Amino acid sequence: VLESLRLDSGAAGYAARYGEPAIYIGTISSAARLSFTAVRVLGLAESVFPGTLRGDPILPPVLRDRLPRHTIAHDDEFALMRLQALDQVIRGTRDRIAFSVSRSDSAGGEHEPAGVFLALLAALTRTPAPTLHALEHLGFAPARAAMQARRREAPLTASDWLARIAAGAHALPSGWQRAPITAPVEVRARAATMHGELGPAPLTVQLPGLAATRAISASSLRTFLTCAQRFLLEHVLGLSPRRLLDETHRIAGLAYGTLFHRVVDCFARVHGAAFGTRAHDLAHWLARGDELARAQLAAFVQHYPLLGASAYDAAERRLRRDVRTFLSDDWQGGILRRLAASERTFGEERGIEIVTRAGPLYVHGRIDRIDIEGERTLVRDLKTGRAQPRTHKRAAPDPALDLQLALYVIVTEQLAATWGLPANVVGAYTYVDALAERTRSFREDPAQLRAAGAHWLDVARTQLGEHRFARTGDGDACRSCPFAPVCGRPEHA
Repeated sequence: VLESLRLDSGAAGYAARYGEPAIYIGTISSAARLSFTAVRVLGLAESVFPGTLRGDPILPPVLRDRLPRHTIAHDDEFALMRLQALDQVIRGTRDRIAFSVSRSDSAGGEHEPAGVFLALLAALTRTPAPTLHALEHLGFAPARAAMQARRREAPLTASDWLARIAAGAHALPSGWQRAPITAPVEVRARAATMHGELGPAPLTVQLPGLAATRAISASSLRTFLTCAQRFLLEHVLGLSPRRLLDETHRIAGLAYGTLFHRVVDCFARVHGAAFGTRAHDLAHWLARGDELARAQLAAFVQHYPLLGASAYDAAERRLRRDVRTFLSDDWQGGILRRLAASERTFGEERGIEIVTRAGPLYVHGRIDRIDIEGERTLVRDLKTGRAQPRTHKRAAPDPALDLQLALYVIVTEQLAATWGLPANVVGAYTYVDALAERTRSFREDPAQLRAAGAHWLDVARTQLGEHRFARTGDGDACRSCPFAPVCGRPEHA
């Protein structure tokens, strides 16, 4: 739109300097009472303009109608105000004004022109409003024929494809011929039916994980195994989701997780050894945790837009509660632990090589906590989100949940001698969720996690080496995916 409205600085009679008003983009209501040389009004579709008030769950229409007319706007008054605003825009235009409506929206829905076009037609031609027969003959019938022709030539929605096939067409959209993939371990067996296969030819972009100079992280591997197409868009092609503004009434989830890890890491570095040997009672350590939580939060808000004393107090209460929950659970476990490392990084300069059946896979990452319990090493990943204990359907290892922990256990086993740790390594997730069991542990069956992790890494290395980027078959995940508009699904065309 902006490119089509570009002004020619050399045009006759045009003289303006940088900063002077030239183009205005806004709503009809906001443009009322302003003066313009030329105007284009977009989106004059039925049910959109003049439209009605949105439903209010607190004040439904029945109660709204009971209020005095001067206290709140009603549907008829809302429509009238928008029509009056359009009238003011027309009166404020000096030379030229254009009105338009799109045939369909981004979701493929069809639109009809708003009734205001009839009034515009009558005003411009200075003729009475056309009869219903004239509208059908001169307007609606040609419009329907044009719409049906467009649907045949460029089907965008499932209903368009159904109509096209019913008319005798033989082509099918590629999405209808794709067998759904619901588990990453089935990728290789069903690769012949999957969209996203680039073939064995060398790529101009080096894929993460295939070279020591470009290692892959646990989160990227999880993305690849759950939806390799999103991995292609995000980590290979370099597309990124739209970044939302930070919440100001509370600390956003990812930012809060970073803050919590910072407090726990600081506690481990300052008090970890004494805490592990139970040098003082629990009340002493809870007080030390409160002090660190307050100090870290005060430093954190210097760079985060948390507004208001109430928001700050709520964040402090939550942080202190979560730190106390973590310390209390750690203390009441009754196991003496020796802190080995906190926030241990690996593969930063050169990726750690993991041997798989398909070849070497190079990884990097950061392990939240490594402790020594007797003759074994405990690797833990700390989570501030909803707990996912090993109960019922979630008892077995799941790549979406456990790939990160499995990778950390495998890397720790491989580097145990270098890091001075016992070779027997077990893993667990630790949560601070107050409403559920706060651990997802593989202490009792570490071989199950280790075998599942090795299999997941084999699958990932195979698919990366063969350049297969299959789209997930989980429709629920697609609905919440920020890459859905560019994924290529028919419903997002």
